[in-house]
Amino acid sequence: RKDAESEFQTVTMGKNGSNYIAFIPPLPSGNKVEYYLKLNTVYYSLTSPIGAPQYYYHFDVVTDTIPPSLFYEPLHSTINGKTPISVTVLVEDNVAVDSQSVFLHYQTPVESDSVAMVKQGQTGVFRADLPPVAIYGDTVLYWFSARDCALSPNRITTPRRQFQVGYEDFEAGLNNWLVNPPGWELDTSSVHSGHFSITGSSDKSYENSGNTTITTNFGFDLSHTDRAALSFWTRYSLEIGHNYGYVEVSSDAGKTWKQLTSPFSGSLFNWTKKIFPLNSYCGPGFNDVRIRFRITTDSTRNGAAGFWSIDDILLRENWRVDRVGQAIPNNTFMLQSYPNPTVLGRPVAIRYGLVSRARVKVIIFNVLGQKVRCLLDEEMSAGNHVIFWDGRDGNGKLVAAGLYFYSFMIKYYSLVGKTEVITKKLLLLR
Repeated sequence: RKDAESEFQTVTMGKNGSNYIAFIPPLPSGNKVEYYLKLNTVYYSLTSPIGAPQYYYHFDVVTDTIPPSLFYEPLHSTINGKTPISVTVLVEDNVAVDSQSVFLHYQTPVESDSVAMVKQGQTGVFRADLPPVAIYGDTVLYWFSARDCALSPNRITTPRRQFQVGYEDFEAGLNNWLVNPPGWELDTSSVHSGHFSITGSSDKSYENSGNTTITTNFGFDLSHTDRAALSFWTRYSLEIGHNYGYVEVSSDAGKTWKQLTSPFSGSLFNWTKKIFPLNSYCGPGFNDVRIRFRITTDSTRNGAAGFWSIDDILLRENWRVDRVGQAIPNNTFMLQSYPNPTVLGRPVAIRYGLVSRARVKVIIFNVLGQKVRCLLDEEMSAGNHVIFWDGRDGNGKLVAAGLYFYSFMIKYYSLVGKTEVITKKLLLLR
């Protein structure tokens, strides 16, 4: 009952394993609930507390204003951007957590979405997979939310954190790398950032006739882009003319390797950034591109104490590199659509960038070359831009599923007479 003037209401308890359970109907804040327990058998009756209903238990109904607490380990940047990331959080509350309310939210430069997290057993642990939604080089923002089971639910939303796709700082170890034979290892004695780098000789001593590699244990998918570049920070001391450091790339899952640049030899004691183009490994068919670093030594020491340290590796799509290894933007860059393929009715984000002011016209065509819709026809400033297509034609009617093309016609004001035309495919599924 809710007060001394009311009659006690009876609620039959149901068996739950070796226990019995019942629910008292919810009451507004400010009420006082009085209750007791009673067991009836064919032989006797028992009450708790003894002497009920003259004696009884009670509690006050108050407003719960305390939101849940949420705990998690921050996500590390990952060089492997095409594999889902398993995310786990612990959610606790003074009353109870609404298990349908726990979400992982994420945002990329072109998309923002949420993933429902699934409760693991009877614990307060929830898990979800963060899908591989970003391209190499993108920064992904993520955060969590949950609410409790109060009559007026309390909600928690965590601050936003971020990580970068295609980036390796070795703070999470060597999970994405294969070392063969042993030789490369994590190093804390000299780093460009964070707490760890990798080095081919942390004790500054090489074996004779050595040939040791550290290789990505997965392949980069560069089949959907036409420009990419690899950058990393490095320092080394390799006996000139005797010991060498190689940066190598494979487009056939590691069966054959080619040098990406001239070998390193000699001394470079200060951390220095190196950037190399990967354009020759972009486009259709290049869906398993692997990177490795290799040290070779000759058969005599010749006083060959040395090292090769590497940190902060980044593979970024849509980079162009000049002759001296500096990353520069193209006149038109970051030309991407996401998601692609996509389903009818879901907006497609098409992103691009300009290094100078230009007149930009974007038209959707069907496979017959017929114009479906003009998405953009105006002057645009330098920088990154995103436009969206909702799958409708110029009359607002949803188009049929199939293959479409989006064509950019870009006239640069800084380059008189230059008009660039770029066309890409887009597949709509039913």
